[in-house]
Formats: sequence, structure tokens, C-alpha cells
Amino acid sequence: MKKILFIATLLVLASSTFAQTANELVAEGKKLVSQFKQKDALDKFEAAITKDGANVEALHNASFMLSQLGEKQKEIAGKKTYFEKAREYAQRAIKANDKEDEAHFVYAVALGKLSLISGSEEKLKNAKLIKSEAERTIQLNPKHAGAYHILGRLNREIANMSSIKIMAAKSLYGGVPEGCSFENAEKYFDKAMELRPNYILYHYDAAVNYEYMDKDDKAKALLQKAITLPMQVPEDPFRVNDCKKLLASL
Repeated sequence: MKKILFIATLLVLASSTFAQTANELVAEGKKLVSQFKQKDALDKFEAAITKDGANVEALHNASFMLSQLGEKQKEIAGKKTYFEKAREYAQRAIKANDKEDEAHFVYAVALGKLSLISGSEEKLKNAKLIKSEAERTIQLNPKHAGAYHILGRLNREIANMSSIKIMAAKSLYGGVPEGCSFENAEKYFDKAMELRPNYILYHYDAAVNYEYMDKDDKAKALLQKAITLPMQVPEDPFRVNDCKKLLASL
């Protein structure tokens, strides 16, 4: 009897999901995101995509969830699978609506995640595209904090590259984005923190940049503030630990 009731319950839930519109599924997914239930949220977004393959909101939300969940995979192969799917959904979102700022943002995020698990060649190859997608995001939405953060990290990473790697990039991939520097990274991180002042990640990355610039006092101030900020996303406890480790090393 219990088995019959269980099967009946599953059938009811399945029929309920089937009856929902793509937009209703997206709304449920966004609610689950606010509850830190990322995997469940992804399931809702992908169900919405199944119903409407050109639903931009479902596509860019699914892409971002995949980038977040990919970080939690232990093996590089698993991370790559998630990030490549995130890239695919982002590309589909842009194709569906090129004027959707979040579509360009999540594309830059997915490319950035793939670069982090790839060798120097892949990082250099993606650099210009990441920059252009982040800049397109800002063009569409000048108050997009995440896009400024991406540009900050891009400037920091390229500024920290050896001249040999940059010269190799010029011959192999037509070069890396011009004018990247720690000073430009600082400006982008400052803008990201201005637009989203209580986000721990932005403070941490800005502090790392100050460390590279030998501005330890400024780095310490940001890190001390970061560890007092409220937790907003599931990754924040780990980010606080990163802040504490960096603070102890300065």
C-alpha cells in the first residue's frame, strides 16, 4: 500500500511540473536560489528550458548555477563538464536575446571558470572574449557589479603574467587585452564594491590585488571588513576562510 501511495505521489508531482509554464518553473528556481538550494534550482531552470528552449531567463540562470555547482566538483573532468554546459546555455541565451545583460555576463563567467582549470594557452585564448562579454554586459547595464568584478580579475591576472607569456599570446592568439594593469584592476574592483558593497568575494579579490601592488595596509583593511560582512551565498563561509588566511599572511 505504501509503495502504491509513493508512486501515486510521484505521478502527481510529475504531472504538476508538466503543467507548469516555463516562466513558472523559472520563478520556482529563483526562489530555490534564494534558499541556497542550487541543485534543485538548476533542475527547475533546466525543466523550463525543456519546455521553452529559447527562454532567456531560464538559460542564463541555468548557466550561472552550472558555473557555481561546477566549482564544487572535486575532479577537473567534472568541473569541465559543468562549465562547458554553462557556456553552452549562455551562448544559447545570447542567441535568443543579444540585449540581455545577464546572458553576456554568465558567458563571461563560464569562460572564466573554464580558463581557471585550463593551461596558460586556454587562459590567453579566452581573455579577449571574456573582456568583450563583460564590457557588453556593462554597455547594457552600467550598474552590473559582477561585470566590473570580472574586468578587475582579468586586469589583475594579465598584469601578473610574465612578459614571455604575453609575447607568446601575441604570436599565437593575436595578443591579450591591451592596457591591463593592477591600477585598472583596482578601479574595477572599487566600482564592483561600490555597486555591491557587502559582497565578500569583491573585497577578497580587491585585497589580493592590493597584495600584488605591495599595498598591504589597504589589503588588510578590506579583509578585516570582509570577515564581518553578512553571508549572502553558499560560498561565503569558504571565502571568509580565504580572507582570514590571506590576512594572517600579510
